[in-house]
Amino acid sequence: LIPDNLVAQNRYVSPAGVNAGNCSMPGSPCLTIQYAVDQAINGDNINVAAGTYNENVQINKSVTLTGTNAVVQGAPVALGTFWIPPAINNVTITGFTLLGYDSPFPGIEYAALYLQGSHNNVVIANNTITAAGEAGLLGESGGVNTNVTINNNIFDGVTFVGPNPGDCGFLN
Repeated sequence: LIPDNLVAQNRYVSPAGVNAGNCSMPGSPCLTIQYAVDQAINGDNINVAAGTYNENVQINKSVTLTGTNAVVQGAPVALGTFWIPPAINNVTITGFTLLGYDSPFPGIEYAALYLQGSHNNVVIANNTITAAGEAGLLGESGGVNTNVTINNNIFDGVTFVGPNPGDCGFLN
């Protein structure tokens, strides 16, 4: 819920932006998606312009992220390129190319899009989600996810590195 004194608004992100202010004017966009999420309040729309964004994004608010030819490449410093922590509900992700990465630690799973814990009302639509050594989309074991819509996405890539999968079992 949005407090009475706050009104949801649009936020803007562009490779030509600057991480200053609240990114609420199309002519004054943020440089990074994470900065826009940090400035947002629940219910905001974050509009991401075309370009490549080298960052991991923790989506810790109820927001709508809309990409227009936006490619996001994460690094193995977080659970996912886009990562939704537990109990964050009412999130929409649409129009992105999310590129995953490989975990440097065997047995620790990362993903291009990681749903940590339980969620309600999540929409993942019209994206390309690319696995690159780990999962494309991953939800945690034991997480209860309700009203999750996954529609019109392209899932591609590989869940291993190298030309062939590794050994069978849980050693590596």
